[in-house]
Amino acid sequence: MALQQHHLLSDVTVRGFVAGATNILFRQQKHLSDAIVEVEEALIQIHDPELRKLLNPTTADLRFADYLVRHVTENRDDVFLDGTGWEGGDEWIRAQFAVYIHALLAATLQLDNEKMLSDYGTTFVAAWKNTHNYRNSERGKKFGNVMVTTSRNVVQTGKAVGQSVGGAFSSAKTAMSSWLSTFTTSTPQSLPEPPNGKP
Repeated sequence: MALQQHHLLSDVTVRGFVAGATNILFRQQKHLSDAIVEVEEALIQIHDPELRKLLNPTTADLRFADYLVRHVTENRDDVFLDGTGWEGGDEWIRAQFAVYIHALLAATLQLDNEKMLSDYGTTFVAAWKNTHNYRNSERGKKFGNVMVTTSRNVVQTGKAVGQSVGGAFSSAKTAMSSWLSTFTTSTPQSLPEPPNGKP
């Protein structure tokens, strides 16, 4: 982001942003951001103390981070996995975070399972439910439910049509079989003689 665009970050319509910058002015304007990630120092600075409390990692979060670090840093001497780059690679890490986010979303749907919610931090989940981001995910969930319901109805309709068409075919087959069987099982009857005796 260019320094000339710095004022755009303070616009009231900006709900959130991710910006990469090397200029020290971005770090000094702490009122514009919730967090600053310093890649070279491997440091995340969270300015708001309340937000810092909400984002404290849970035991499950720490286990997840340890799992990631262990798989990324451990040496692989497996001939079969050598060069594949899956476990511990970029795509693998993305997949792990996708699973983590999906599990978080699933946990928010099971309100009666306190243990599942505590893995993500009950205070964090409660605060997240008051955000625009959560409302968007709820809208997406409703859309997803509509899609699931619609697809389920299509499948059920397809089954019903298949059964009724199958039933019609079965009835038609039975009728044809019984009609054809009258030709094969009936005894030949002699034709009546013409009245004048000629064939």
